[in-house]
Amino acid sequence: MESSTTHLRIRRPLIVTSDVDVRELLKRMEEEGKGIAVVMEDRRPVGIVTRRALERALSRGLKGEVKKIMNELIITITGEEDLLDLLTTMIKNKLECFVVMRRGKLIGVVTVDDLFYSIQKRTYS
Repeated sequence: MESSTTHLRIRRPLIVTSDVDVRELLKRMEEEGKGIAVVMEDRRPVGIVTRRALERALSRGLKGEVKKIMNELIITITGEEDLLDLLTTMIKNKLECFVVMRRGKLIGVVTVDDLFYSIQKRTYS
């Protein structure tokens, strides 16, 4: 089965800088219906923050900037990779998403749900 990413579902994340307040980020996520924020500095992704991680941190009383809780383990993809290879990498590294970059620009993010959706769509289309 060919599993190229030509039909990969890509989400548009919220984009923030590392100095954004964690409460402000949660508010923006709720307002915009986003579950993932990509933290960018100098046009480069430097971190990922999920709504789940943000809610956990806030429930423990964390205050301050997003850089305190962002996940700095980022794997960028172009969208040309094999879907099954991406799934394997995601599971092995315990990632919640990949950051999709093309020609130095942020395109979006791909979650494990997006990968399963894309694999299923590819298999049954």
